[in-house]
Amino acid sequence: MTYDEVMKEVDKNAIGESFGGNLPFNERIRLIFDGYLTAGEVKGRFMGDAFAAIDPLMRYKRDAFWIQYIQLLQAMNPNAVKAHVATRPPELLMEIYKMNLQDILDEE
Repeated sequence: MTYDEVMKEVDKNAIGESFGGNLPFNERIRLIFDGYLTAGEVKGRFMGDAFAAIDPLMRYKRDAFWIQYIQLLQAMNPNAVKAHVATRPPELLMEIYKMNLQDILDEE
């Protein structure tokens, strides 16, 4: 069940996909998402933002162990962390964005 479905059940207006209305309304599944998916992957899937999955600023996990790992990695090898958050060339980003957009269009 999603937030929009709950709003529909209580006869209220849905908030829509762009505000997270399609996010599962289940705290256990959200914990699983936080541990295994990046914030960009979650936003891309449930909020309809195809670019979020490849956005370097959204390439993090909402998991305390992952954050501790990145902090440890930064202490040991700062260049590895810089490479992880480095931006990609604009040509490559545009190509990935086009592929994601085409996938969305093909699904519909």
